[in-house]
Order: sequence, then structure tokens, then C-alpha cells
Amino acid sequence: MILENNSPLPKHFQVREAIRRDVLKRGLRTGDLIPSERELVKIYDVSRVTVRRAIRDLVEEGFLKREGRRGTFVNDITRTSTWSIGNQSKLIGVLISRIQTSFSDKLLGGIDDCCHQHGYSVVFGATEEDTDEAFRRIERMVTGGVLGFIIVPIACDNYAEVNAQLLGSISSRGLPYVLLDRYVPGIKADTVVSDNFDGAYRATKHLVDLGHKRIGFVGYMKCSSAEDRIAGYKKCLMDHGILPDDSLVVNPGPEDVKRVTAELVRQVPDMTAIFAVSDARAMLVWESLAELGYKVPDDIALVGYDNLYGSTGPGAILTTTEQPLRDEGLIASEMLIERIEGYSGEPRMAVLKSKFIVGQSTVAGNGSVVSAAAHAGSEPIGST
Repeated sequence: MILENNSPLPKHFQVREAIRRDVLKRGLRTGDLIPSERELVKIYDVSRVTVRRAIRDLVEEGFLKREGRRGTFVNDITRTSTWSIGNQSKLIGVLISRIQTSFSDKLLGGIDDCCHQHGYSVVFGATEEDTDEAFRRIERMVTGGVLGFIIVPIACDNYAEVNAQLLGSISSRGLPYVLLDRYVPGIKADTVVSDNFDGAYRATKHLVDLGHKRIGFVGYMKCSSAEDRIAGYKKCLMDHGILPDDSLVVNPGPEDVKRVTAELVRQVPDMTAIFAVSDARAMLVWESLAELGYKVPDDIALVGYDNLYGSTGPGAILTTTEQPLRDEGLIASEMLIERIEGYSGEPRMAVLKSKFIVGQSTVAGNGSVVSAAAHAGSEPIGST
């Protein structure tokens, strides 16, 4: 059996229901052995991780039971899915910029764990920072029966206006939503973000404390997180007697980061450090600097944001800021579930602190210069 790739339902949800249907269709009874994980992988053409998640759900629900090496058995076929309220599925729609990045994995991990604990399933969708795609995703999820949405607003030129229209299309249907990772000016809604202003301020202060005064900033498309980081960067400079210079601030598209970095270096030869709005952009900046013959941090120090590559301390490659993304996802899920289940209080705002991590892109370990080649690559969307 091949599952529906275009279904708004996550694969493990589809596999779980397929196993349930097949058990009933084959007339299996309590105590009967079901196919092994390896066999189920072949039957449903999915990964072993997906099969294990589906089985875990059915075991927790009481429909199946595991008996060590003996295998997995039917436990109680009268048990129905814990994701149901009457005939309505307990589904939550999640719209983020892009799926299958370490940034999104952390957010989604928190969301999925919280929803699973409360008996909800999650429908994930990626907007790719595209308005039309976001509207299409919302329509499909509404058709699929979601009870509410967790949304990362779209980064774009008319940020507030575009997202107000997008969110209006949800509220007009009477569905609750929670904003995640980015807020939207003028929109009063439950919102969970990290403190991007404070994170950027601390990152900039690190560079200032090292003696840098001409610090470039490589930004992103317009969104609250990017704007707050620019604001934190500029405020830190002013607090330390350094006048912000707009010629040092650039906001290239994803495909132009390396070219714009090269232009920035040529136009501002006295620049000694660069703050990139995300780790993905920082690595592209690093690539560009290397191609121009500059060494990081000896010639130009470099700071990123997001901890996209898992930096963990003094041995880290990139100096960066780690956001509590999993916690953001957990809190957003809790807020939405409370709304779905009847909470009608005033909109809430959760602002979480981030962790600054000093790596070798600002202070080289043992006097060595670190190469970015093994870490650089194309930029994932939605890592701000």
C-alpha cells in the first residue's frame, strides 16, 4: 500500500490508521501477531522511524501491545484513536517557513511532543515564504478538519499587511491561531517568540568588546525577528558610542548573499566584523570571504544567529546565538490547545531568552584559522 504523499496528514498518522484498518480488515483478534517493523516498512513504503512512531501511538492507545523480541500484537481492537472527539479528528495545523531544516526540526519537535501528550495530531506545511502557497496550505488544512493553527508569519516586503490578510482568512472561519517565532505588528494574538533584540544586542556587544567598531550586518527579508535583530545591533552600537552606518547594513535575497558580501567588503575596506542575521547566511558570508582571500576571524570576525549547526561551546566553529526553539514550540502548542478547549482570555505574549555561544569565528582557538568549507552551503529558508 502506497500512502498519499499530497495528504495534509503526517505520514505517521496515515501509517497508524492504515495499520488499524488492515488489522480489522484481516479479522485479527486480541493476541494475534502483526507484521514486523521491517515488513511494515515495505508494505507502506515509509521509513522505519515512521513505522515505529505509528506503532508507538497504537501501543499508547491500547490498540496494540509490544512483547519484546516476540513482536507486536493486537491488544484490544475496540480501542479507538485518542485523537478523536466524537467524529471529529483532533488535528492542529502548523505552517512554518520550511520543513526539514534543523531550525524547523527543533520547533516541530516541541510542537509534536506537546500535541501528542494532549491527544492531538499535527498537520505540517511549509510556506517557503510564499503568500499564495500559505493560502493554499491553509485551505487544505481547513478542509482536512484542523481545529486551529500555529503559524510562523511570512517574511516579505509588506510584512504586516500580508500577514494580517493571511491571519484574517483563519479568524474569519472562527478558528484560533498562535503566532510562532515572529509577531505581526497590529495583530493581537497569542504569540511565542525569542528575544531577538536582546540576542542581537549581546552578539554585537561581543564584537564591540573585542575592539570592533566597523561592524557589517547581513540581514534577511522583512519580518519581526530580522527587524528586531537589526534594532538590537544598532542600539548596542549607539550605547557604546558608535554611530550606526546604513552603508554597513545589507538585506540580500537568498541567492545573492555571497555576491552582496563581496560588494560590501570592497565598498567598506575598514570593516573588521560582520553580524549575519542567521547561521545559514553567516556560512555563505564565510564562503564569500574565503573566496576573496580573507581569513575568519583574523581578517574579519563573523557572528551568526540560530545555532543552526549545533555549536556547543569553546570548540564551536561559529559564534552564534541559540534560540530555545523547542520550548517555543511547546508553549505555542499549549496556548493553542487551551484556546481550542475553551480559553477565551486576553491574547498572551511569551518572550524567551536565548543563549549566546562564543565560537572560533570571532576568537580562533589555539591561534588557528577555522575553515567554513565543510559547513557552508545553500541557505535554508525560514531560519530567522
